[in-house]
Amino acid sequence: MGNSTSVIITNLNTIGYWINQIFLPITIILGTFGNLFNIIIFTRPTLRKNPCALYFLCGSINNFFTLYVTILSRYLIVGWSINAASYNDLLCKLRNYAIVIFMNLTLWFVALASIDRYFASSPNARLRQLSSLSIARKIIIFTVVFTFLICLHFLIFLTASQQSYCQASSFGYAVFFQIFIVLTGSTIPIIVMAIFGILTVRNVSSIRNRITPQGDNVQNEPLRANERQMHKMLLMHLLVCLILTVPYGITSIYDPVIRYVFLRTPSAYDTAIYNVTLNITRAMYFTTTIIGFYVYTLTSPRFSSEFKRCCRYGLKIVLTTTKLIQCLPMRFQEIVLGENLMNTNSASMTASRGKRIILLQREQQQQTAVQTTGV
Repeated sequence: MGNSTSVIITNLNTIGYWINQIFLPITIILGTFGNLFNIIIFTRPTLRKNPCALYFLCGSINNFFTLYVTILSRYLIVGWSINAASYNDLLCKLRNYAIVIFMNLTLWFVALASIDRYFASSPNARLRQLSSLSIARKIIIFTVVFTFLICLHFLIFLTASQQSYCQASSFGYAVFFQIFIVLTGSTIPIIVMAIFGILTVRNVSSIRNRITPQGDNVQNEPLRANERQMHKMLLMHLLVCLILTVPYGITSIYDPVIRYVFLRTPSAYDTAIYNVTLNITRAMYFTTTIIGFYVYTLTSPRFSSEFKRCCRYGLKIVLTTTKLIQCLPMRFQEIVLGENLMNTNSASMTASRGKRIILLQREQQQQTAVQTTGV
């Protein structure tokens, strides 16, 4: 290996290192903020009765755990070489078990929301009945339990390694491990999202022209504003998830195919290029845990108005509790309190001025009456 190749490999490894050092903390910060607000907003009365909002809520809760189980642990390993799982067999098994579960559920909740939107926009009345809160709760429970069960093999066939990662107990399980991760974590949910996203778009595009006979009347079936916004939020979320996830799925397939199908060991140069590509696409894949809040805020006026209302309410509590609101300009107090204080003050001043005028008029009338009596 020449010196120039060694320099390139070193530079590629450095790039991969700094991608993790810079991107992962930003992901954790933005994801914590976005997912917390998602949880608050989707539990508000205006949204919590929608089954699609329930999937979004569960996805946000899952993403919050993903940030601190998956992304934070990876940041500590790559950035600070803190990895208790490398020498503790139980931690090795539990960490990978939790990582795969949370990352799988991240995309599966979006996929379930896409199925729900297909049902909600279907011209078939029976399919529309499948979009309900009770059914959504049952599907969520089943999906979570099923995911926990199908990942149990991680607790059996993974063992701790002194090389800062967990390894498969056998060659056969290593092949199965790679295939399982690719299929359940990206390939299958991507296919489900793509299929039902296309079907939902088709339903939504034709729904304006749909008419339904009801008795002797024929009337239009416009979607409610809340439903339309849920469709828009979901479709934009699907599109962004597909863009961020597909590269990682393709990259993840490359190494197992080269090693286990073609039985070829990549060179150090090929491995360095693959690792940089994997770090970039993995960073994109991790972004799926944080994009929900920002997509919803940009695409849904109702969601953004609820976000503003939550911010105003929280700020109001903090400022009124600490008495700091009295130190702020009048205009800012109006924004926080949601009241027009200047108009209120002017109204009270006008009312008091009116009372004084009435009193003066009464005094004048009394004086006039007295003078008339005297005459």
